Amino acid sequence: MEVQLEKLHYALLEAVRVWRNSNAEFFGDTQPISRNMQQEWFDDYIVNPSDHMYAVVVDDILPVGTIGIRSDTREIQRVMLGDKDYARTGVMSQALSLLMKAYGPGDFFLYVKQDNDKAIDFYRKNGFNRTVSVRPRPGMISMHRYVPYTEMIAS
Repeated sequence: MEVQLEKLHYALLEAVRVWRNSNAEFFGDTQPISRNMQQEWFDDYIVNPSDHMYAVVVDDILPVGTIGIRSDTREIQRVMLGDKDYARTGVMSQALSLLMKAYGPGDFFLYVKQDNDKAIDFYRKNGFNRTVSVRPRPGMISMHRYVPYTEMIAS
């Protein structure tokens, strides 16, 4: 199964909104997102040069999730598996690796809800460790990973 990252575009907004709303319990803001709210977010997103959001695409055709990064802070964001048929297949680990290779080497960090044990385990399996945040967020923990240059060139 080949995994690729495809820059988020308008045609995927509704799928991303539905995925986000069905996974709302795992986000800091658990309120449902309307189509208008999603469109306003996207309008802001496309003009922010440091915000990069990708669809996780399987076999060149099927979007199954999302992953993003703020290139100015190297904060990984919006990691979400939308199509649960792909749970535990390695798709999101591959997406995370692709993202870090594209923006690495160096330090990466992220926030995850402190009670989201599955996500915390996922990030630990992918080399992240819990860390103290310089910008703490209520109900969230910060995780960090350093990706060395040698890992960038490894296949």
